[in-house]
Amino acid sequence: MTAQPSLPPELIHDILSYLCVPPHTTFKDPRALDLVSCSLVNKVWHDAAQPLLPPNLFGYLDLKRNDPPPLHLNRLSSLLHESFRLGVPLAPPEMSLGLKLDTLYPWEGNPPRWPDSQAYEDAWIRVLMASHPRALSLRMGMRFGVSKAEPFLKKWFEHIAPFCGRVQRLKMCGFWFTGPIKMGFGGLDEFVKKLAGRLREVEHDAVGMTEGMAEALRMCIEEGATCIELAKL
Repeated sequence: MTAQPSLPPELIHDILSYLCVPPHTTFKDPRALDLVSCSLVNKVWHDAAQPLLPPNLFGYLDLKRNDPPPLHLNRLSSLLHESFRLGVPLAPPEMSLGLKLDTLYPWEGNPPRWPDSQAYEDAWIRVLMASHPRALSLRMGMRFGVSKAEPFLKKWFEHIAPFCGRVQRLKMCGFWFTGPIKMGFGGLDEFVKKLAGRLREVEHDAVGMTEGMAEALRMCIEEGATCIELAKL
């Protein structure tokens, strides 16, 4: 990032003052992204905007359907990518990404997914590619009717695996049921196997585990990862 010819510092400060947001503002607020956009103009604008950005704005990105919408997510991923390109990464080294997967698909799987599910899948992947998260949290509702959505989940897990090269901590919540029902959740076990050599810590539900997932967790342990069972509900 270079210090190109710019407006007088006091004028830049006045412009940015209109974009000031409260310290608790999250990445889901469009105003925060407006301020981030200004910080990437050049070095002068970056130095002026940096003190105004909320602390740890991109420390944890928690995504679910409609919160925020795809257009906002695409803008977010563009800003994250541009910040890496300019050498002033917005995402901290220990950034975490949380995905509420059951919000992508209807509760009982009928229809198997919402009309805008593809737009969210694509937007989430762009954020994953641009943010380079160190920790990934995957969450699913405990009573979610996943069977009809499994083909979409499997394809989605296959798609994101190559972009999880920096992930060292994986948390999986709500993927297994109590009782006799055990579901594969669209190739989640194969996804975990692909990450086995990189993961240092895996948190997972303690009940109803499939054989495929048990094997995936054994592979993680053999590769040096610590596996932690989440408390039973």
